[in-house]
Amino acid sequence: MTFAIKDILRLPEQALQLQDAFARHDTGERVKLDRLDGVIAAALGACGLMTSLWGFNQLGMTLEDTRGLDLWFQGDIYRVTQNMTDADSDHYRTTVHPAASILISPFGIILTKLGMAPYEAARNIILLFSALSLGLMYAALRGLAMPKAVSALFVGVMASSGTFLHWNSVIEQSLPSQITIILALILLAYGRTKSHIWWILMSAGTLSITITSWMFGLIATLARWPMRPDGEAAPQGTFSLKAFVIYWLKSPVIRISAIALGVIFVLAVVQFFTFNDAGLFFDPRIVKTEAYFVQPVAGAAGRPGWTPLENLQSLYITTQISPAPYLQVMEVSQWVNKEYYIINNQHSGFTRTVPGIAATLAWVVLLALGIWGAIVHQRLRPVAIAVALMIVFEGVLHVLYGELTFLYAPYVLPPLIMLSAFSWFSPHRLKALALAAVVMVCGGMNNVTQFTAAVDIAKQTVAGNPPKIDPPY
Repeated sequence: MTFAIKDILRLPEQALQLQDAFARHDTGERVKLDRLDGVIAAALGACGLMTSLWGFNQLGMTLEDTRGLDLWFQGDIYRVTQNMTDADSDHYRTTVHPAASILISPFGIILTKLGMAPYEAARNIILLFSALSLGLMYAALRGLAMPKAVSALFVGVMASSGTFLHWNSVIEQSLPSQITIILALILLAYGRTKSHIWWILMSAGTLSITITSWMFGLIATLARWPMRPDGEAAPQGTFSLKAFVIYWLKSPVIRISAIALGVIFVLAVVQFFTFNDAGLFFDPRIVKTEAYFVQPVAGAAGRPGWTPLENLQSLYITTQISPAPYLQVMEVSQWVNKEYYIINNQHSGFTRTVPGIAATLAWVVLLALGIWGAIVHQRLRPVAIAVALMIVFEGVLHVLYGELTFLYAPYVLPPLIMLSAFSWFSPHRLKALALAAVVMVCGGMNNVTQFTAAVDIAKQTVAGNPPKIDPPY
């Protein structure tokens, strides 16, 4: 028993040693991007912008006003449009989007002052973010020392995903948050810098738009910076709180994360006094508010219960290959005082289109090869472990939180794409490229079909003629 207790007490020390070893792991010479990389990134960005614009054109003005509230997979499209363009709108969701309004709204307000309608101004911001998402994802993959063409192929996989088509065609805050996650992946692939400033900005960025996205910044920081202060032994002898605090404040991880938290704290306070009804992300009352969306809590309250397997399927499969959408009636809640419609795919299972089935099988095998490549490619071990932790922690979060998991797909898409790209480092890289091409082409065909089906449902519902709701839903 004594031996076991000693082992348990040693676990923190062993964890610190392991983290230190990974953080100091040499990942080799960094890739220097050249002009051709810039051209490819710009071309991919232009493709992203055009794809996003096509999606917006398909939807038209369907979701512009309050008739589209929560309709598009529970997205807050009308509220986000208002928040992006009007400081006097209701910014109450800043409790979970800590600095989103103060960072994004000024651009929307300027565009409206120049004569754009609010919806048009917010749409143009999303179009810019769509271009940035693909261009930056290319940079993240090139940081793994993957060839240019291979990096572009996996960005194509991302662009053809159900997530990109469905969420880059509407005005939501998940896309700006996704940009911050991709920036975390870029720094993760790049490694430590001479100055902490880039890592502080990255960490603050992941926290700024969506509070739960900070875990991507924290994981990336832990993977690349040692927890212990460089070249300094821990305090020995009699315990001193002062010495303990001084020692750990020199920790690169703690210093980067604490300064990032302080930056967002200041921005949130300024936002609180600048934007109408803005909240504070450190207000403990938000825990009670957000508990409404925890599935086990919902099940105990008599609402649709806990479906962990469906949540995981949605997060890891539907994110890339969308199944058929359907219309669902939602009951009265603390947020809405009457029944309302949402488009959903939570309980659709796997897609049943022929291209979609082929893409689903290819995607599952591609992820398996990505895991294989991450295991055997020792040079990028810290990156691989960090990406795996991001995917696992996002899975744990959304096994529990969120009524409709597809709403959170933009957050997990970038690390999933990076994991699939690790298939290039597996012993079957040519097969991996063929699988990626199948996912991109066949998955894209399926996702366009499912997207246009969702658009049709949205248009019919907003027009007051919703399609028939099948008994299972």
